[in-house]
This record gives sequence, C-alpha cells and structure tokens, in this order.
Amino acid sequence: MARRRTLAATLLLAAVAGAAAQGRITLPAGSRLPEPTGTCDCTDTPTTNKPVCGGDLVTYGNECVAFCANVLIVSEGQCPVCEIVSGDCQCGDAPFEPVCAFGLTWTDKCDADCGGYSCPQTPGVCTYNANGTFEATPGDAPAGGVAAAAAKTTLPAVGSAKYDYTEGLHKTLIFFESMRSGVLDRQRLAWRGDSCSDCVGPEGEDMSGGYYEAGGSFLKLGLVEAFLVTMQAWAVDQFPGGYEKADDLTNALDAIKWGADYLVNAHSAPNQFVAVVGNSTLDFNYYGPVEEYQDFVAERPSCYINAANPGSEIAGEAAAGLAAAYIVMKANKYGAASTVNGYLSHAEDLYAFAKNNPGSYQDLKDPCLAQHGELYRSTGFVDELAWAAAWLYKATGTASYLTDARRYYGQLAQPGYSFETGEKLPGLQVLMADVDPTKAAAYQADSKVFLDLYVKQTIPHTPKGLAYPYHWGALRPATQAAMLALIESKQLRATNGDAAYAAQLFNYAKYQIDYVLGDSGRSWLVGYGTGYPDRLWHKPSYNSYIDWPLRGVDIFANWTAQQTTGKFKQFTYLQASKLEMEGSKLPQKFIAYGALYGAPLKNDGLPAFTRKDYTYAESTTDGISGITGALAGLGEYFTTNQGPQDDCGLDLGWTHPNATVLEKSINNTAVCLGVPSPVTVRNPTKAPTKPTRRPTRRAAAAGGTPDSAGAPDAAGSPNDAAAPDTAPDAAQPIAAEPDAASTPGDSLPAASPVAAPDAAPGTTPLVSAQPGAAPTAPADGITNGGITSGDSPVTAPGPSSASPDGATAAPTSAAASTAVFSVALCTAVAIAALALAA
Repeated sequence: MARRRTLAATLLLAAVAGAAAQGRITLPAGSRLPEPTGTCDCTDTPTTNKPVCGGDLVTYGNECVAFCANVLIVSEGQCPVCEIVSGDCQCGDAPFEPVCAFGLTWTDKCDADCGGYSCPQTPGVCTYNANGTFEATPGDAPAGGVAAAAAKTTLPAVGSAKYDYTEGLHKTLIFFESMRSGVLDRQRLAWRGDSCSDCVGPEGEDMSGGYYEAGGSFLKLGLVEAFLVTMQAWAVDQFPGGYEKADDLTNALDAIKWGADYLVNAHSAPNQFVAVVGNSTLDFNYYGPVEEYQDFVAERPSCYINAANPGSEIAGEAAAGLAAAYIVMKANKYGAASTVNGYLSHAEDLYAFAKNNPGSYQDLKDPCLAQHGELYRSTGFVDELAWAAAWLYKATGTASYLTDARRYYGQLAQPGYSFETGEKLPGLQVLMADVDPTKAAAYQADSKVFLDLYVKQTIPHTPKGLAYPYHWGALRPATQAAMLALIESKQLRATNGDAAYAAQLFNYAKYQIDYVLGDSGRSWLVGYGTGYPDRLWHKPSYNSYIDWPLRGVDIFANWTAQQTTGKFKQFTYLQASKLEMEGSKLPQKFIAYGALYGAPLKNDGLPAFTRKDYTYAESTTDGISGITGALAGLGEYFTTNQGPQDDCGLDLGWTHPNATVLEKSINNTAVCLGVPSPVTVRNPTKAPTKPTRRPTRRAAAAGGTPDSAGAPDAAGSPNDAAAPDTAPDAAQPIAAEPDAASTPGDSLPAASPVAAPDAAPGTTPLVSAQPGAAPTAPADGITNGGITSGDSPVTAPGPSSASPDGATAAPTSAAASTAVFSVALCTAVAIAALALAA
C-alpha cells in the first residue's frame, strides 16, 4: 500500500525485526522463473518448507508459491533481512541509478536509504517476471523540454490547445465516483456498488459516506477526506469555466457535497470529530471487493480527535473544506439552503475546536489515531489553522478570521518542496494573496520562492521534464504544483501583476499536464489518450463484486473440515486473493477512468507487466485532486477542442455479463449523458444494510434528530427541497432517494486486529511483509505478509463469475480463466500447507 512522505521525502515504513545485513547483492546467474503453461498446480508440494528469495527481495514459502506469484527466483533460502530505520534526508537530482529493496524500486541508493532500506539492495529496477524490468516510454520530449517552456514569457494563443483538457477533467470526476463509500445515490459504474453501509462512529454516527483514501485502501482518514473537499471546491471556485465547458459543474458540485456531508456527520459534538474509520493492517491485506469487505474483515473501528486527543490539522482542514464547500455551493445555488448553511456552521465550530485545543495528531498514542500519523505525515498544525482561517474569511468576511490568518501565517517559515495533505503552506501563500489583496505582493513574493523550485527546475525532473521531488507517487506533487501555478498565474493577470512571470507559471503548469496527457510518449491518466498503464494498484477495478476470480472457486476442496475452519480458512482465502492480484500480469478488468498513475520511473519508463510496486502503480484520491484543478484551469483558458463531455462511448462495465439488466436499463440514458440520475440504483442481489445510529450529542442537545440539529440526511441526499433561488439547469440538486428497506446481514464473529494466523511453530510463512503493513516478525526474521486474522468465517461463495468483456482486455477464453483460478488455487493450497506444517 503506497504511503506518503514528509517534505524531506521520508517514507514512514513499518519496522521489520531481524539483524541488519549490510551491503548490496546481485542477481546470480541461476535466477529463474518457470513460465506458466495455462495452469499453476502446487498440489504435489503442499507441505514443502523450502523458502526461496524472489527477485523483488521478498521471501516466499517455497518455489511453487513464487512461481504462482509470477516472481523471479533469485536464490534458495530466505532473503537477507534488513533493519529498517528511516530518517529525514534529501537526495537531490542524482542520476537514475535504481536499486531494488524489499520488493520496491527506488530511484537510487540514497532514495532507498532515506526510505530506511539501506540493505539489502540489488542494482536495477526490481525484476518481478520474465518480461523484463521496465517498459521504455517511446518518443522524445517536446522541443526544448521543460526548461524552454518555463522560460517563455508570453501566453499561448487561446485557440492553440493540443489536448482536450475537459475530457481529462470529466474522467477524473469519474475516478472520484469510483472511490465513493456508502449507499450510492446512483450507480454510474457497473463494477461499483454500495459499501460500508454499516460503518458508524464511536457514538453511532453515520460514517458510511465519503471517499476511500487510495486504490489499495478502503480506509477513511479525516485529513485526507477534508483535503479532498477543499481542493475540489477550490478548483470550482477558481476555474468554473473549465467545468462549464465540460458540462460537468453539476458532477463536480455533487462530488464536493458527497465529501462535505461526510465531514458534517463526523462532527457530532463541538469538540469532537471522527478522525479514522478502519484498521490499516486489516485493510491493506483485504483484496476482495469493497462491497463485501464486512463479510471477511472485522467491523471497522473508528475513533475521535477531541480535547483530550487533539488533532488541529484534521479539525482545521475539515473547517477549510466545509467553508470552501459553502462558498461554491452558495455561488452556484446548489443543494438545500439548510444543508449549505450547515456547512458554514460546522466549519466555524471546527475551527474553534482546532484553535482552542492546539495539538498535532502526529503526537497521539491511541492506536486507532496513531495510524493516521503513520500513513500521512504532518509538518505541524499552524499552517492548517491559517488555512482554515483564510477560507473562513473568504466565506464570511469576518475580520477576526483574517487577523488569525495573518498571525498564523507570520509564524510559518518557507515550505519544503511539495504541496500536499500534510503541508499547506504553498497553497496558503496563493490563497492569502486572493483573500488579503492589500498584502498580495508580499504573499506572491513568498509563493514565488516555492514555485521557482519547479519553474527553475531546482527540484529534480525526469529527462522528459516531469517534476520529480521524490519517486513515491511523484505525479501527485507535480500536478498539485501545476494547479497552484495556474491559480497564481490567473491572479497575477487579473491584478495587472508581473505578466511575464504569470506566463512562465502558466507555461510550466501546462507542460506538466501535457506530460501526463501524452507529451511524455504515453498518457499517465487512465482512460485518456494512448499507452496509459493498465496494471494498477487499484483493488476496485481489479477485484470487482461483479468479477472476482475467487468467487465460486472451491480452494478448500482437498482439505478436511478441521483444516478449513476459523482463522485458518480466513487467512488462506485472503492470502490467495492477495497473490492472485499481485502475481497477475493481466490488465485491470475494468477501466478506472481518471485514475492518475502514481509515478513513472525516473527515466520516464513504466515498470513492466506488474502492478506489485504500489509506490508507482497506485492511484489515490488526494493524488488526483491537483490534476483535477489544473485540467479545469487549462480547459477554461483555451477556446478550442474543449468539451462538452459525456459518458457516451466509455466502457463503464455495463456490457459485462454480471452487470444486471435492471441496472443497465436504468442507467443507460443517465450514464451516457453524464448527469446525476434521479433514479435510485442499487445492486438488486445485495441489499445494503442501514447503519445503526444512536442520537449524537449534537442532536441530543437540540432535543431532536441529527437532521434537526443541522446535520444532513443520509449521505448524498439533500435535507430539503432545492434552495429557493433559481439555479441554472446545470446546477440542479439530485433528487432525494427514499430509504431502502434494511436487510439484516449474517452475524459474523469479529476478527481480532492483532491476531496472528494459526500456523504451527517453525512454519515458513507465505511471503514477507509489505512495507507499511505493520507486520510482526517471527524469531526467524520472516513475516507473514501483514495478514492478520480472527475467527470470522468466509461466506459461502456465490455463483461463478464470468470473464469480463473483451474490451476490458481481460481474459475471455476458458483456458485463460482457468489459469487465473488455478493460480489462486495453488497459492491457497501452498499457504494452507505452510500454515499447518509443523
């Protein structure tokens, strides 16, 4: 699971116990990978306990398991074990000399060392399979490269657009929709349905809505949820013309509302906010459909920040997001007046909470809250306090908020070299120039220091010109810097500022986005252009509830009842699903339109035929937020080849044989038009369960229901009828949906979040832990892949899933499907044997 860095490019990774093995190792001449011949059968060696070291420097239980995982075998025995010690460091713009360490490719030795993997390292890109290490991106950079573009002091002609930026904008909004949690008010994608419908906060708050944080994660983290709302709203506020040209303003406002309603539900008392929903260890190791998460994993834990456990960054960002949502909803007359005004009320309360209870979530020791800090590092909370105050001043005009914003701003030093979830100062500099125009020149001077790191290529760039401050999800900071540059450029032009510098900012930002859309030699935005990566670390589009390879496969056929119960069966099934996804060379089964690939290699290449290295292959919701705004800005500026957009011709999965006739017949018209459908659409074979909610403190204090106290109705539905103001057709709210009948689910025993699999002493586990999974290492130094399990049994497999449509590039032949199932089968058998062997 891809994690985020600090500004100093530090990766906070899970520590692996064991002695340090210093030095580098090289691939021996005997490295091998038997190529599959259509099946993968480990049944003849189920009890073999002869570990092998893979080309990704991960230990596998035996040669057959490595074969099923499609990993090159480097040597017999365990891989050398390294003690991981991360620290703050910066590597600079060194040549691309990649090393492989613990299954991940690092830009160079310094990069791996900074991540904590000083040993062992193999020179080159990780060799996962026999298709080579990476796929070169064809073509050359545009003439003069990024330096020439950034030096140009005149703006391009408005009629000279090379790309349809509104098409990219439209598709990023589809990606946001693919990451929605909760009971969907419409089903735009055949491969996504209702999920997390029973998710609640500690006091019964409805936490079913919001967005999942990443393609490999079904967690919901407060800072990420709030940042996503703020960035989406800021883009609409700054570049409404881009959304209007795309005919996507309604979709954008609906996306903002979906996230804002979640933030309101999380704020159930003045000094209380649900900061985390989920357990990262359990979550990262679940590879099944998100719609069936509750059938395999224990109930998602949740926890608050409050006066005793302050998290001013989280509360401050939530205040900023709700204030920004209020601004754009009110300006576009979208949604019920009570809902929109409620956003502002909650924003002001959250800001007071953050201000009056100062403290960083990085310092919290509660295990539930601590995982937030482990996954998303913060540089401190003062920037969030200034950020929230600035947004509240923009929303209300109340002078005290501007006073606070100025005061907090004065306490901040220059930022590092990226604008992201845990570092708001680069964005704050640009925002303050907008809300405090009498001091705009000073803010713009500060912003220029940051933006010049990019414009003057002080930070590293790839040979073809992509900003590359660090490798892990490098497209995120590059595109977020592009969004800031476009906002600053527009402000300078609007206020008769430095026209030459405004043009440089615009041209640099355009170069970064054009790189993503195709100027690099391929597109890095899934579903746009040509050559985009089709093997992603994105679980929903690979293991969908309408196409999950393990459903209907009896992976326990040859085992006794004693061997297929409780923890053992749970562990086996989830591990089989994990390796089926990791080891497969097949593309995603469905097109994850609008997903921004995490990063190219520093040589602009693509890791070959693998999704396993999530530091490159994962798409995240915070990672897509910057390019969405940048695409809107470019679409607004150019006058040719820009929109309008719709879903006609897109493969949203409705031709799949498991997409039901009911869903297709309801969605055909609405989906093609790309507008919110007033029709409630759900998977008719899996009715959602309504969360059990107790009245929140806010509701109890008001003497009524949560809705009467200012909280919204069910996520995604307005409280009331449309606001009385007359709104344009493009900004009408979605019709409220009726409540669905509650369907009680099967009662499942809760799985322990810390229990180890039932393996006999001395057993060699299947695969070493993934970084970030917080594994527990046995005495022999080998870990179990981060898998934890409890006693909750697996639900009975449903009908066998048919192969996806050929247009999705997934297997359609019986032989290909058998091969996929056989990989899962042999993997599970091997796991089972290893878990039981004495």
